[in-house]
Amino acid sequence: MNIDTTKFTVGDDGLVVLNSGVHLNMTREDYMYLQLLQNYVLEILLVIDDFCKEHGLTYYLGEGTLLGAVRHKGFIPWDDDIDIFMPREDYTKFLELARDGLPEGYALDCTATNPRHWTVFSHVQMTKAVPYVKKRLEGIALYNGPAVDVMPIDYVPDDRSQELADRGSRIRILRRTLWIKSGLHNRAWYKSLRKRLLYYYPLKFYSLFRSFDSLHKEIEKLMTETNSSPDSRYATVFSSLYYARRETFKREYFGKPQLMEFEGHMLPVPSNPHKILERVYGDYMLMPSVGSRKSKHHFNIDQSLLDKVDDPEVVELINQIKMLKENGDAAVTQKDKSSRLYKFYYKTRRKLKALLRRFKNQRNYGLIGNFKKQPIEEKTVLFDAFSGLGVLDSPRTIFKRMCEREEFRDFTFVWTVNNKKIAKHNLDEFKHLKNVKYIQRFSKKYLKYLSVSKYIVSNSSVPKYFSRRPEQIYLNTWHGVPAKVMGYERPGQRVASTLNVMQNFLNSTHMIAANHFTGERMFKKAYMLDGIYKGKLLDEPLPRTDTVRNVTREESLKRLAEVGIKTDKKIIVYAPTWKGQLYNALDYDLTELKDAVKLLKDRINTEEYEVFLRVHYFIYRAILMDEEMSKICIPFTIDTDELLPAVDILISDYSSIFFDFLGTGRPIIFYVPDLAEYSENRGLYIPMEDMPGPVSETLEGVADSINNLEKVKEEYADKYNAMREWCCSKEDGKVTDRVIDAVFLGKEDDTLSCKSDKKKLLIMADYAKPFIHQTKLTKALNKIDYEKYDVTLLTGNPKKQVQKARLENINENVRILVNDKNINVKFKLKHKVYEALRQGTMSLSEAAKVLDLKSEWQRLVANADFDELLLVQPLTSPVNWMLLGYFAPIKKKTFIKCDTVLETVFDSEEHLVNYDRVYEQVSSYVEALNN
Repeated sequence: MNIDTTKFTVGDDGLVVLNSGVHLNMTREDYMYLQLLQNYVLEILLVIDDFCKEHGLTYYLGEGTLLGAVRHKGFIPWDDDIDIFMPREDYTKFLELARDGLPEGYALDCTATNPRHWTVFSHVQMTKAVPYVKKRLEGIALYNGPAVDVMPIDYVPDDRSQELADRGSRIRILRRTLWIKSGLHNRAWYKSLRKRLLYYYPLKFYSLFRSFDSLHKEIEKLMTETNSSPDSRYATVFSSLYYARRETFKREYFGKPQLMEFEGHMLPVPSNPHKILERVYGDYMLMPSVGSRKSKHHFNIDQSLLDKVDDPEVVELINQIKMLKENGDAAVTQKDKSSRLYKFYYKTRRKLKALLRRFKNQRNYGLIGNFKKQPIEEKTVLFDAFSGLGVLDSPRTIFKRMCEREEFRDFTFVWTVNNKKIAKHNLDEFKHLKNVKYIQRFSKKYLKYLSVSKYIVSNSSVPKYFSRRPEQIYLNTWHGVPAKVMGYERPGQRVASTLNVMQNFLNSTHMIAANHFTGERMFKKAYMLDGIYKGKLLDEPLPRTDTVRNVTREESLKRLAEVGIKTDKKIIVYAPTWKGQLYNALDYDLTELKDAVKLLKDRINTEEYEVFLRVHYFIYRAILMDEEMSKICIPFTIDTDELLPAVDILISDYSSIFFDFLGTGRPIIFYVPDLAEYSENRGLYIPMEDMPGPVSETLEGVADSINNLEKVKEEYADKYNAMREWCCSKEDGKVTDRVIDAVFLGKEDDTLSCKSDKKKLLIMADYAKPFIHQTKLTKALNKIDYEKYDVTLLTGNPKKQVQKARLENINENVRILVNDKNINVKFKLKHKVYEALRQGTMSLSEAAKVLDLKSEWQRLVANADFDELLLVQPLTSPVNWMLLGYFAPIKKKTFIKCDTVLETVFDSEEHLVNYDRVYEQVSSYVEALNN
């Protein structure tokens, strides 16, 4: 049994920390029990692997097992489950052969071997005595110990069709009927009264008239219905707990199995595992919160079974774990002994922090509403770079230039800074200026300046409760030219990657296009601003590009020397991008980065070159804790564009830093070890063959390019010059002045048009809550003529994965905006108004004024204008939605009601007839719309 206690330690909270830095929500004893269980399940998998090889059957690791292989080269550390997929033809053969052909100690649980088989797939179970049991499967499964799930792959014509969704829904209903009929009904999905009424009792009654055999036959018929069709170009796993559309992929994604390491064994995975994982999990490399990292399958240690275990090694391990748990040993510290107390302490602390955040947010909503009643400060500018990281990027360039210009001498400049201690060097540069203030992000002062500053300049986004007042001017400079896919075009991330960004873009009065590519491709198309954005999209480069052109190499080296980076050699900077899975710096392993730097240094002339790192802030925090790496990492307090004039060679990947570096005319080398994976999963706007420098998937190739630099310059001169002309043609060192003139002085400047002739439709429907016509609305969105209509969906904030999946499946032509339903008024006041509406003591007009719905509308959709509103009333919390829809500045409105909500809120208002008409069916509305 492979339990290595040297591969993890126990933290101060009594919970396991793996040597890779990954924190688990498990005590040492629980983790050791889990490791032992993982050994048993792995043993079953290896038996299946040998069996399939012997009989020439194809299978793939699937679900969380595939994710574990890709992300962890083995089990997800907190998982005890193994799932495998088999093409239906191989699955059928496997059932026939394995029924009696598995080695002794293993059995197949399927419809042919178990008359009460409870799932729509099969299980290979361990029959020998082991100390683990799932008690809820007792009397249902043939053996209720460790098992491996075997799921069939079937084939369908389309991955997004309504027919597929309907078929998947029918299978889910029949599967639930199986669970209930077998007695497996103690599940979370039915515990609420609503789910009992909708699912449990009707299906319990229905199951009385169905046999297990008839249910299984109907399910199999539904699953295999289109398998023989020549149009079935997609593969789906109907037996997954996820919705069918989410588990449907191009057939070639499975294809010929490739071998991948899993717990030291080379096992088969699909030919394109990354595309599959992207669709199922979204950003699959992003780890869940620490609180979620615990086993969820609830195996129990059965003492009576332990007495029957004939493996002395297992018995010894179990007894060792029990001793650690009960008595402790010499290696157990006092903190380990008190692990339960520490676990309780940290769990309670987390809950208290969450509660405090909630109260703080409620306070913020009230405060910002009060601050908005104060007069605008006409000569105050609020700057924000990278959400309070420091005085950086384009806002820095604008700020410095404004400090130099005479017309802004009496202005007050306010910078948001999260950590003044870390950013001290960055801030000290301007300590001599009396009209500069630094404030903590999310503080009371921050809320005030966000509400009263005449001007706001940000390169990313301000908080979701920001609603620009009519007098305010908001410039969003953004922070780079995109090489990678952005916005609504990101697969599986349509909502997550646009959540607060879209509200910021829509609320801005000015944005900077950077160049025509960014303006047209990213802002207008990827973020779908075309036809809806009412601000000015300035046709200017980023102001920060002035810095690259105007700062000398000597000035840049001096800035570096101030933070202890001194060299008389040529400087190579390796600047890898952030790839979306590094939010928790504690979980980032620096080994790969260290090895890359070491290998590079070994292969180039270090007498001539010095190698430094420029990394994303999330990685930077991890590097600060590593003495070796921190010495070569350039601090974020040195602005990127003030660093670049000192750099002789830039090594990058998909980072937008290389666009800025083009202005220097110096060589760029692209190191992309994950090119195929990144191209498939994230996507690139610019083909790598068009890059202005050599592209290599190995460090050896990067080193060769450095060692043959003159040849590289000559070979890539045409591509370099072409991209420089395309990207940097307007960079003349005077961009900042033109932007300041346009934004602060109101002078005319070149802009890109975001106008559209399409009719604009706004649909308000909360997909984060259940509503009667949800499925019909989703279907109807596929029938709209998008050549005529520009469609925006305003929905609630999805928290659960199933809610996010529903939104991801909405027609790709629909722009999705999120309403978190937190109006910027005090919590008590909001509910006082709602209660007054219910009792009829306050009119709708009075409520709208008290709640400042005009400002709330601005927060959500800004100045976007719509020709028509379709409002689908939700089942719960309808007041905010209904009030917004009622007072929305849209002439034509259609109200689709649900009979279960408090319609009496609106009965007292005569002008409810302003709604065009009431539809009971969404499909009728869309039919009328298209006609």
